[in-house]
Amino acid sequence: MKKVILVLLLAATVQQVSAQANKNTFLEGAAAERNFQDLKKLTTTTGTVQTYDNRYKGIKGSPFFWNNWGKGNLQIGDKEFENITAKYNVQEDEVWYQDAKGNAFILPATQLTSFALTDTLGLRTISFKRLPRVGQLEPALANKLLAVLHEGPRSQLVLAPQKKLLKADYKGPYSAGREFDQIIDVADYFLLFGERNVQKIKLNKRSFLKALPANQAQVEDFVKVNNIDLNTESGWVKALAIFETL
Repeated sequence: MKKVILVLLLAATVQQVSAQANKNTFLEGAAAERNFQDLKKLTTTTGTVQTYDNRYKGIKGSPFFWNNWGKGNLQIGDKEFENITAKYNVQEDEVWYQDAKGNAFILPATQLTSFALTDTLGLRTISFKRLPRVGQLEPALANKLLAVLHEGPRSQLVLAPQKKLLKADYKGPYSAGREFDQIIDVADYFLLFGERNVQKIKLNKRSFLKALPANQAQVEDFVKVNNIDLNTESGWVKALAIFETL
Protein backbone atom coordinates (compact mmCIF):
# COMPACT_ATOMS: atom_id res chain seq x y z
CA MET A 1 0.00 0.00 0.00
CA LYS A 2 2.84 2.37 0.84
CA LYS A 3 4.37 1.72 -2.56
CA VAL A 4 1.12 2.55 -4.33
CA ILE A 5 0.84 5.80 -2.39
CA LEU A 6 4.44 6.63 -3.22
CA VAL A 7 3.77 6.21 -6.94
CA LEU A 8 0.70 8.41 -6.76
CA LEU A 9 2.71 11.09 -5.01
CA LEU A 10 5.47 10.83 -7.59
CA ALA A 11 2.99 11.06 -10.44
CA ALA A 12 1.43 14.13 -8.88
CA THR A 13 4.86 15.72 -8.44
CA VAL A 14 5.82 15.03 -12.05
CA GLN A 15 2.51 16.48 -13.25
CA GLN A 16 3.01 19.57 -11.11
CA VAL A 17 6.56 20.13 -12.37
CA SER A 18 5.41 19.61 -15.95
CA ALA A 19 2.56 22.05 -15.49
CA GLN A 20 4.88 24.65 -14.00
CA ALA A 21 7.39 24.19 -16.81
CA ASN A 22 4.68 24.69 -19.41
CA LYS A 23 2.67 27.37 -17.59
CA ASN A 24 0.83 29.56 -20.07
CA THR A 25 0.33 33.28 -19.85
CA PHE A 26 -3.12 33.90 -21.31
CA LEU A 27 -3.05 36.81 -23.75
CA GLU A 28 -6.12 38.91 -24.36
CA GLY A 29 -7.22 41.69 -26.70
CA ALA A 30 -4.51 43.57 -28.59
CA ALA A 31 -1.72 41.52 -27.02
CA ALA A 32 -3.31 38.28 -28.22
CA GLU A 33 -3.77 39.69 -31.72
CA ARG A 34 -0.10 40.77 -31.89
CA ASN A 35 0.89 37.30 -30.72
CA PHE A 36 -1.07 35.67 -33.55
CA GLN A 37 0.14 38.17 -36.14
CA ASP A 38 3.77 37.45 -35.23
CA LEU A 39 3.13 33.73 -35.48
CA LYS A 40 1.24 34.00 -38.77
CA LYS A 41 4.31 35.54 -40.41
CA LEU A 42 6.00 32.16 -40.03
CA THR A 43 3.24 30.04 -41.57
CA THR A 44 3.36 28.60 -45.08
CA THR A 45 -0.36 28.06 -45.72
CA THR A 46 -3.59 29.59 -44.47
CA GLY A 47 -7.19 28.52 -44.75
CA THR A 48 -9.97 26.83 -42.85
CA VAL A 49 -9.75 23.58 -40.93
CA GLN A 50 -12.27 22.00 -43.27
CA THR A 51 -10.06 22.78 -46.27
CA TYR A 52 -7.14 21.01 -44.61
CA ASP A 53 -9.21 18.08 -43.44
CA ASN A 54 -10.23 17.39 -47.04
CA ARG A 55 -6.72 16.06 -47.59
CA TYR A 56 -7.71 13.09 -45.45
CA LYS A 57 -11.32 12.67 -46.56
CA GLY A 58 -12.12 8.99 -47.05
CA ILE A 59 -8.94 7.86 -45.29
CA LYS A 60 -9.26 5.68 -42.20
CA GLY A 61 -7.12 6.73 -39.25
CA SER A 62 -5.69 10.10 -38.30
CA PRO A 63 -2.49 11.95 -39.21
CA PHE A 64 -2.51 13.76 -35.85
CA PHE A 65 -0.70 12.99 -32.61
CA TRP A 66 -3.97 13.78 -30.81
CA ASN A 67 -6.95 14.13 -33.10
CA ASN A 68 -8.69 16.91 -31.16
CA TRP A 69 -7.49 20.46 -30.71
CA GLY A 70 -5.60 21.19 -27.51
CA LYS A 71 -3.47 24.00 -26.14
CA GLY A 72 0.14 24.53 -27.13
CA ASN A 73 3.24 26.52 -26.28
CA LEU A 74 5.32 27.05 -29.43
CA GLN A 75 8.98 28.00 -29.07
CA ILE A 76 10.62 29.61 -32.12
CA GLY A 77 14.15 30.74 -31.37
CA ASP A 78 13.96 32.94 -28.28
CA LYS A 79 10.27 33.76 -28.75
CA GLU A 80 7.48 31.75 -27.15
CA PHE A 81 3.87 31.78 -28.35
CA GLU A 82 1.71 30.72 -25.43
CA ASN A 83 -1.74 29.24 -24.96
CA ILE A 84 -2.25 28.61 -28.68
CA THR A 85 -5.07 26.33 -29.83
CA ALA A 86 -3.08 23.70 -31.72
CA LYS A 87 -2.56 20.10 -32.77
CA TYR A 88 0.34 18.22 -34.34
CA ASN A 89 0.07 16.62 -37.79
CA VAL A 90 2.65 13.86 -37.43
CA GLN A 91 2.41 12.60 -41.00
CA GLU A 92 3.23 15.98 -42.53
CA ASP A 93 5.39 17.14 -39.60
CA GLU A 94 3.30 20.29 -39.19
CA VAL A 95 1.78 22.13 -36.26
CA TRP A 96 -1.72 23.36 -37.03
CA TYR A 97 -3.03 26.24 -34.96
CA GLN A 98 -6.07 28.50 -34.77
CA ASP A 99 -6.39 32.22 -34.18
CA ALA A 100 -9.05 33.80 -31.99
CA LYS A 101 -11.56 33.72 -34.87
CA GLY A 102 -11.15 29.99 -35.45
CA ASN A 103 -9.13 30.36 -38.66
CA ALA A 104 -6.54 27.61 -39.02
CA PHE A 105 -2.91 27.93 -40.10
CA ILE A 106 -0.02 25.57 -40.75
CA LEU A 107 3.49 25.89 -39.36
CA PRO A 108 6.21 23.41 -40.43
CA ALA A 109 7.66 21.73 -37.34
CA THR A 110 11.13 22.31 -38.78
CA GLN A 111 10.71 26.00 -37.91
CA LEU A 112 10.04 25.24 -34.25
CA THR A 113 12.74 25.03 -31.61
CA SER A 114 10.37 23.01 -29.42
CA PHE A 115 6.72 22.87 -28.47
CA ALA A 116 4.42 21.44 -25.83
CA LEU A 117 0.85 20.21 -26.29
CA THR A 118 -1.83 19.78 -23.65
CA ASP A 119 -4.78 17.53 -24.49
CA THR A 120 -8.34 18.80 -24.82
CA LEU A 121 -9.23 17.93 -21.22
CA GLY A 122 -6.08 19.51 -19.84
CA LEU A 123 -5.02 16.23 -18.24
CA ARG A 124 -1.76 15.56 -20.04
CA THR A 125 1.02 17.74 -21.40
CA ILE A 126 3.76 16.39 -23.65
CA SER A 127 6.88 18.29 -24.64
CA PHE A 128 8.44 17.86 -28.07
CA LYS A 129 12.13 18.62 -28.46
CA ARG A 130 15.20 17.70 -30.48
CA LEU A 131 17.55 15.26 -28.75
CA PRO A 132 21.02 15.06 -30.34
CA ARG A 133 21.83 11.80 -28.56
CA VAL A 134 18.89 10.06 -30.23
CA GLY A 135 20.05 11.53 -33.53
CA GLN A 136 23.47 9.95 -33.03
CA LEU A 137 21.83 6.54 -32.74
CA GLU A 138 19.23 7.18 -35.48
CA PRO A 139 20.53 9.87 -37.90
CA ALA A 140 17.09 10.19 -39.54
CA LEU A 141 15.82 11.62 -36.23
CA ALA A 142 18.61 14.16 -35.75
CA ASN A 143 16.38 17.12 -36.63
CA LYS A 144 13.02 15.68 -35.58
CA LEU A 145 11.03 16.92 -32.62
CA LEU A 146 10.53 13.92 -30.33
CA ALA A 147 7.84 13.41 -27.70
CA VAL A 148 9.27 13.19 -24.18
CA LEU A 149 6.99 10.83 -22.24
CA HIS A 150 9.08 10.76 -19.06
CA GLU A 151 11.85 13.12 -18.00
CA GLY A 152 13.57 12.64 -14.67
CA PRO A 153 17.02 13.33 -13.23
CA ARG A 154 18.23 9.84 -14.17
CA SER A 155 16.21 8.82 -17.22
CA GLN A 156 14.12 9.89 -20.20
CA LEU A 157 11.56 7.90 -22.17
CA VAL A 158 11.18 9.29 -25.67
CA LEU A 159 8.78 8.55 -28.51
CA ALA A 160 9.56 9.23 -32.16
CA PRO A 161 5.99 9.44 -33.51
CA GLN A 162 5.46 8.46 -37.12
CA LYS A 163 2.46 7.86 -39.34
CA LYS A 164 2.37 5.59 -42.37
CA LEU A 165 -0.17 5.73 -45.20
CA LEU A 166 -1.27 2.31 -46.48
CA LYS A 167 -2.94 2.57 -49.86
CA ALA A 168 -6.09 0.61 -50.62
CA ASP A 169 -5.25 -2.90 -51.81
CA TYR A 170 -8.22 -5.11 -52.61
CA LYS A 171 -7.81 -6.16 -56.23
CA GLY A 172 -6.22 -9.38 -57.36
CA PRO A 173 -5.71 -12.78 -55.70
CA TYR A 174 -2.78 -11.59 -53.55
CA SER A 175 -4.30 -8.34 -52.31
CA ALA A 176 -4.33 -7.34 -48.63
CA GLY A 177 -8.11 -7.04 -48.71
CA ARG A 178 -7.85 -3.38 -47.68
CA GLU A 179 -10.68 -1.46 -49.33
CA PHE A 180 -9.59 2.01 -48.23
CA ASP A 181 -6.49 4.10 -47.65
CA GLN A 182 -5.44 3.89 -44.02
CA ILE A 183 -3.08 5.86 -41.79
CA ILE A 184 -1.42 3.79 -39.07
CA ASP A 185 0.91 4.60 -36.16
CA VAL A 186 4.54 3.57 -36.42
CA ALA A 187 6.18 4.26 -33.06
CA ASP A 188 9.86 4.06 -32.12
CA TYR A 189 10.81 4.38 -28.46
CA PHE A 190 14.13 5.36 -26.91
CA LEU A 191 15.38 5.19 -23.34
CA LEU A 192 18.11 7.56 -22.18
CA PHE A 193 20.21 7.35 -19.03
CA GLY A 194 22.82 9.87 -17.97
CA GLU A 195 24.84 11.69 -20.61
CA ARG A 196 25.73 8.87 -22.99
CA ASN A 197 23.47 5.86 -22.58
CA VAL A 198 20.71 5.84 -25.22
CA GLN A 199 18.89 2.70 -26.36
CA LYS A 200 16.15 1.92 -28.83
CA ILE A 201 13.61 -0.20 -26.97
CA LYS A 202 10.37 -2.10 -27.31
CA LEU A 203 7.59 -1.73 -24.79
CA ASN A 204 7.72 -5.01 -22.90
CA LYS A 205 8.95 -6.25 -19.53
CA ARG A 206 12.05 -8.01 -20.81
CA SER A 207 13.22 -4.94 -22.71
CA PHE A 208 12.59 -2.72 -19.70
CA LEU A 209 14.54 -4.79 -17.17
CA LYS A 210 17.39 -5.37 -19.62
CA ALA A 211 17.68 -1.64 -20.29
CA LEU A 212 17.93 -0.59 -16.63
CA PRO A 213 21.53 0.17 -15.62
CA ALA A 214 20.85 -0.72 -11.96
CA ASN A 215 18.19 -1.69 -9.39
CA GLN A 216 16.52 -4.25 -11.67
CA ALA A 217 15.40 -6.48 -8.79
CA GLN A 218 13.78 -3.66 -6.82
CA VAL A 219 11.97 -2.29 -9.86
CA GLU A 220 10.81 -5.75 -10.94
CA ASP A 221 9.38 -6.36 -7.47
CA PHE A 222 7.56 -3.03 -7.59
CA VAL A 223 6.14 -3.81 -11.04
CA LYS A 224 4.90 -7.21 -9.88
CA VAL A 225 3.34 -5.99 -6.61
CA ASN A 226 1.52 -3.12 -8.33
CA ASN A 227 0.53 -5.12 -11.42
CA ILE A 228 2.08 -2.60 -13.82
CA ASP A 229 1.75 -3.39 -17.52
CA LEU A 230 5.15 -2.85 -19.15
CA ASN A 231 3.63 -3.32 -22.59
CA THR A 232 2.26 0.23 -22.36
CA GLU A 233 3.68 3.76 -22.28
CA SER A 234 1.97 4.47 -18.96
CA GLY A 235 3.47 1.34 -17.44
CA TRP A 236 6.98 2.40 -18.39
CA VAL A 237 6.40 5.90 -17.04
CA LYS A 238 5.24 4.49 -13.67
CA ALA A 239 8.17 2.06 -13.45
CA LEU A 240 10.70 4.75 -14.38
CA ALA A 241 9.22 7.02 -11.71
CA ILE A 242 10.07 4.46 -9.03
CA PHE A 243 13.51 3.82 -10.60
CA GLU A 244 14.24 7.52 -10.11
CA THR A 245 13.82 7.10 -6.33
CA LEU A 246 16.21 4.16 -5.89
